[in-house]
Amino acid sequence: MSMERRLRIGLGLALLALLLGNWVLVNRSMHMLVEELIVSRLQKDAEVILKAVAEKAAGENARPLHDDPRLGGVYGQPGSGHYFIVRTGDGRHIPSASLQGRSLPAPRLGEGETRVLWDLQMADGERLLGWGWRTRLNGHDLQVVLARSLDEVQEYRNRFKLWLLAFSLAGGVLLLTLQVWLLRSAFRRLDAVCRDVAQVERGNRERLDETAAPAEVQPLIASFNRLLALLEQRLQRSRNALGNMAHALKTPLSLLLQDLARLGERAPADSEGARLARDAREQAERIRHLMQRELKRARMAGQGIGAQHFDARREMPDLLKVLQRVHGHGRHDHHDRPAIAVECPGLDDIPPFGEREDMLELLGNLLDNAMKWARHRVRCRFRLEPDGRICISIEDDGPGLPEERMQLLASRGMRLDESREGSGLGLAIAQDIVRLHGGSLQFSRSADLGGLCVTACLPTEGNRG
Repeated sequence: MSMERRLRIGLGLALLALLLGNWVLVNRSMHMLVEELIVSRLQKDAEVILKAVAEKAAGENARPLHDDPRLGGVYGQPGSGHYFIVRTGDGRHIPSASLQGRSLPAPRLGEGETRVLWDLQMADGERLLGWGWRTRLNGHDLQVVLARSLDEVQEYRNRFKLWLLAFSLAGGVLLLTLQVWLLRSAFRRLDAVCRDVAQVERGNRERLDETAAPAEVQPLIASFNRLLALLEQRLQRSRNALGNMAHALKTPLSLLLQDLARLGERAPADSEGARLARDAREQAERIRHLMQRELKRARMAGQGIGAQHFDARREMPDLLKVLQRVHGHGRHDHHDRPAIAVECPGLDDIPPFGEREDMLELLGNLLDNAMKWARHRVRCRFRLEPDGRICISIEDDGPGLPEERMQLLASRGMRLDESREGSGLGLAIAQDIVRLHGGSLQFSRSADLGGLCVTACLPTEGNRG
């Protein structure tokens, strides 16, 4: 799972928990606020009602109790949802007109006791919230119980919950959308790092740009750049050491060849010493030829550690020129062999692929082997297969090999014919490169030219693995 998706899921769950917590808190707070407001209103009404009842009991109020305006209002309207009942010390009950003969649940309270009466219920199922108070006024023991219907309040509560739910859902969707946008915007800053890595892989740049990356990733990029610098230094030291060793061996090897030539001239032509001198000179020439070829490959290899892709259309002409120069000069048997024509069709349809140095090494070894054994023609054909693989077939018109001996060709150091110079490592190196890239190397007889046909099929980056 990607980091972006994990963050999105984690933040989404945190946002959901926050919205649920907010829902519970607001809903509970609204319930408590409404109940406190109702109880506060009932307390004030209780004081007014008890004062009117006390005045009537003391004879201070000549009007009938039911005509007292302090006991009217919502308590005098039938079905208003506001009720009270007063119980005097002598056992009389004074109900509000809104009760219309119904009985209001009224528990007996202790002297001086006040109580919030939760979940009162009328005989017809109407739910009430009440408040009771027992006190003495003007020497009279009075208890009042007031109640407010919760049916209307519940309707307002339900309406509030619907609005709160709609607001929470809309806010949640908006916040999730904003969260996704912010995460994508944040991770989009890593696209520049990905592009830099791709350019380093292709060999178009040597370092990653630390300034374009987020601060959290900059230490990682700095470490990666230090690793690139270290690898480049090691690679450069290896190349320099190889070049220095080859150049250092050139002078002693030239002196050795001169000494062997003089030794061969002084010895009788048919003597054992002359034959040994010729054999030693041939081996020394072979060593010089291998050194020159490795130096040319080192010059062809790109600088830096970036894996620049191999562009066949651009690289093949130069590679063929180098190989034709190698096979046209410096070989003791080239003076009596005609020039080898190399055909290389299909280059325009092949996209860049592989690593440049590896492909140069692979094609150099295969073409070198084909030109070594060809009589007149060598064909190097590139094909882009439907499955995305790139297949390279190199054929020659040489003598070829029997089927039972072809499986030995890729054996390291195996030479099936000593009539041509070589170390026996070329095809083995080619086999190693192809396997390293996840491809395959096959040997067969060329149907058109009659010689050996070597086919290397390599997966591209899109279908590798």
